Amino acid sequence: MRSEIENVFTLSNVWLSYPGSPVLRGLSLEVKKGEVFVVIGPSGEGKSSLLKLMAGLIKADQGQVEFCGCVLHQLSRKNRSLIIRRMGMTFQKSGLFDSLSCADNLRFPLRELTQLSSREIEHRVDQLLS
Repeated sequence: MRSEIENVFTLSNVWLSYPGSPVLRGLSLEVKKGEVFVVIGPSGEGKSSLLKLMAGLIKADQGQVEFCGCVLHQLSRKNRSLIIRRMGMTFQKSGLFDSLSCADNLRFPLRELTQLSSREIEHRVDQLLS
């Protein structure tokens, strides 16, 4: 029987720097299933870098980032891509494509990340817009 994963994210002793600029120094945290996690703070303090680490978009200099029990940068690129599709983020200032309609913004990830038919996509978009 498969055990339930309690921690969705676990960061252990994570260090990150950009050339000449340390950003995170020994950060450890856990985000449990069902928790709401918010990152706030002054500009330039590493909030976006932390989220990029958690999303598997960048790799820590040191330490480990786990999502649902998987160490992100120990996975193959293909498996990491499959795992991070289970994540969701809300971006500051909405993060929508301003050149697309609301419906087109909804269609985009359904076309790119699913095997849904055009008809299924349109049905889903109609549901979401209603």
